[in-house]
Amino acid sequence: MKNFLIFFISFVIVAAVYSQHGDSEAEATNPGTFSPGTSFQGDYSNAVFTNMNLSLNALPQNEPSVRISRVNPNYVVAAWRDFRLGYIDPTIVRRIGYTYSTNGGLTWAVSQLLPDPNPNHTSQSDPVITSDAQGNFYISSTSRQPVTGYNRDMLLYKSTNNGQTFFLHSTAVPGSGGAGEDKEWIFCDPVITNTTYNNIFISWTSFGPQPGIKFRKSTNGGLNWSSTVNIGDNTSGQGSNICSGTGNQIYVVWDAGGIKFDKSTNGGTSFGADYSLTTVSTTNGFPFICCDYSNNSTRGNVYVIWDDMRGGNSDVWFQRSTNGGANWLTSPVRVNDVTTNSQYWPVMQCDNNGILYAMYYDNRGGSLVNTYVAYSTDAGTTWSNQLMSDSSFTATPVGGTSGDVRYGDYIQIDAYNGKVIPVWTDDRKGTPNQEIYTANLSGLLAVNPVSTEIPLDFALYQNYPNPFNPVTRINFDLPSSAFVSIKLFDILGRVVKVLVSQNLNAGSFYTELDASGLSGGVYFYKIEAGAFVESKKLVVVK
Repeated sequence: MKNFLIFFISFVIVAAVYSQHGDSEAEATNPGTFSPGTSFQGDYSNAVFTNMNLSLNALPQNEPSVRISRVNPNYVVAAWRDFRLGYIDPTIVRRIGYTYSTNGGLTWAVSQLLPDPNPNHTSQSDPVITSDAQGNFYISSTSRQPVTGYNRDMLLYKSTNNGQTFFLHSTAVPGSGGAGEDKEWIFCDPVITNTTYNNIFISWTSFGPQPGIKFRKSTNGGLNWSSTVNIGDNTSGQGSNICSGTGNQIYVVWDAGGIKFDKSTNGGTSFGADYSLTTVSTTNGFPFICCDYSNNSTRGNVYVIWDDMRGGNSDVWFQRSTNGGANWLTSPVRVNDVTTNSQYWPVMQCDNNGILYAMYYDNRGGSLVNTYVAYSTDAGTTWSNQLMSDSSFTATPVGGTSGDVRYGDYIQIDAYNGKVIPVWTDDRKGTPNQEIYTANLSGLLAVNPVSTEIPLDFALYQNYPNPFNPVTRINFDLPSSAFVSIKLFDILGRVVKVLVSQNLNAGSFYTELDASGLSGGVYFYKIEAGAFVESKKLVVVK
């Protein structure tokens, strides 16, 4: 078991959420509207996003994972560790719950359990989702055999119908004895030019006779798996995360008394020397890694996120490499916008347009916890942070005779084709209602980058189309960073909508106006960016 830093006394929330990363019995940690790209109609700095309960079960659920299909982004699957069969009786095993959406998160199916793996496996945990180039979804999980034992295998479930149903597909990693295998992560290579394209990777921590961070891959959709490869040189740790690069690399990060990074350039046959991103260990959870698959100048960048207490409180930190992990930023970038109390359990994903999204827990306001989302349009150099949860919660473990049901070890966020879908554990309904929530992130990006090239002058362009019904686009240029406000006025000079209200870096951007709720007629839109002020007329036709 890894030793964690002593949590600050005032931060009782982290202590409550904290788990020791093992898979012991003691750890066991409605439909809404989702329309990415729609402009937020109001003051962005005070936006509260619509939250949706995915699990809808009175008993605990935690350790959620989510994946958007890379074939059709309308298909989304979320999964979690599920105690709906009971949690007080130690003979009742934990299972994996899941739900799916066929309309990009607009609505979700009623949650259910993955097929029971009994009699060969029991007590499942640590679900992780990926998807392949054919649109199939996969869920991995640890599973103990038997319920009273400690040796863990890693199972792989597969769906061939867009996440509606799953079947037990294979044993990805057989238990090696002792405490077995734990804290896996799976990933399917989406880069068509890679030699490992559509291969499924799995990394995990082994607590068997030869402990450490391990790796396997499948070249045939998870049916068969390669032999086990060691990743860590002489380090152990728990909680690895894995992804592919754009040049046949396989990247892995984990925490082993500090954040470690390693890569393979030969399809996972072997890995190189471990690289230390920091000697400061995470406060809880484990680091996350992703690669930029966009067609922008940032393509191939490698990004890592974690939390640590180098500043006294737990903060979220970001690192970037532009050359496949050979070099990194001189100093990591702090993601969270305040340092009050603690920000922890960060996760991250890079959309295929190059925009980075992160999510984390936050107790800046005191003892209660909220979820925050952050995004970056400049490869992680700067971040915008926004409150995401629409209700605070306590993040307390659920007590039981077999031990506390804690929060698990992670939450997750996924982003693809402009869709951004987070999932997190939330107990706003009170004990024992740990449940899985997602959020309607409409309006998270009130503006979208057109180009990062620096324009010569400030400019506000005529909307197009004009006249229009119901959506039009407004472009503008910023030769330097500024706080930008764009408002829509009626012919009487009254503010009808606030389209943009945020700090932006230099560049070219656009925002969209959805006039579905407006009457037909003439309106005016006005930009204020520093000393620059300009207005233009638009016409809504009904």
